[in-house]
Formats: sequence, structure tokens, C-alpha cells
Amino acid sequence: MKYPFKTKLLLILAVFSSALLSSCRDDIEVYNIQRVPVFSFSTDNLNTQFADAVNFYPGKTIVHYYDDGSSEVFQRFLLTADGTNASGNSFTINIELDLIKDGTFIGIYRPQYEKTVGGIYSFNYLEKVSGNTYKSYDLDPATLDEVFCRVERQNMEEKLVLGDFFAQLQNDQNTNEKIVFYQGSFKDISYVVQ
Repeated sequence: MKYPFKTKLLLILAVFSSALLSSCRDDIEVYNIQRVPVFSFSTDNLNTQFADAVNFYPGKTIVHYYDDGSSEVFQRFLLTADGTNASGNSFTINIELDLIKDGTFIGIYRPQYEKTVGGIYSFNYLEKVSGNTYKSYDLDPATLDEVFCRVERQNMEEKLVLGDFFAQLQNDQNTNEKIVFYQGSFKDISYVVQ
């Protein structure tokens, strides 16, 4: 039996609509975004290394004194990252930031403090070489102008931060031994406020 073109078109639309409507359900699926913290860096500007655990929490309230005689109150926060480096050794990175006390972290922090912003109090890398043997690295005084830790975004509701960092450190025992952190970044790091 032959149908005119308009009738064929209506039949096709009816079948398609029926299939579409029958696939609808009363159940509504809700998708939750999973926030997975990521802390990564490279020490050779090529190979990215990742931390296994990251914490960002407040410490004491401190007073910072500037060269002009003025002072400012900051909240010290500690960002720690633990993992295994490219050599297979466990490591811990500690970055202490002095931040303004209003809970807003967005900004660029450097070892040279900026008024109403804050600064980097310390940046330390601890590597377990073997057994009870460790290497400890702190900021290289010759490169302090290049060091930064930047918080680019902050989700105040979920208490998450995202940003990047760069630092050159030197071995505490042998200052000729350097380590440079290239392409340092952190994402969805949860923080605690007091």
C-alpha cells in the first residue's frame, strides 16, 4: 500500500515521538562533581610529578614588620604535599603563607611581603633518600625575586583553592646543590579556616 509523502512524514514523526516519549522516565539522575585535589610540579621542566596527599590548614596569627616601621597582622597557613618523586624517594613540600585574615586567598605571594596581601614565610622540600637519611632544601636567597605562590581561584562555598607556584631551593647542607620547581600547580585543594 502506497502512502502520500505527507502521510509518510507524519508516520515517521509519530514513531520517533513514541520512541522518544517511551524513553523518558520519572527517575531524575543527579550528577555530583567530584573534587579531586591535584598538586603537581616538575624538577626538570619535562616530567610532571604528583603528590599523593595535600593539606592546607591555618596556623598561628602573626605580626609582620615592614622596613618602614609599619606592621600588619596575618594568618599563617601551611600547605603540605606528600608523595614519591621521580627517583622513587618519598618527599614532603611545606609552603607557609602569611595571608590577610579576611578569608580571601586570591593573590600572588612572594618572600618579599606586600601590604594588605601577605607573603611566603617559608618554602621547604624534604626528601627521604634512604633509611633514616634525609635531604632538606630551603629557598635559595639568590633567586627570591623569582619565587611565587599564586592563588588564582577560590571557591568560598566549597573552601577550595587553585593556583600555581615556582621556586628554586638549595640543600641545607650543601648550598651548591639546587632544586628548581617548574610548572608547579595545585587544584581543588581544600582548606580549613578558624
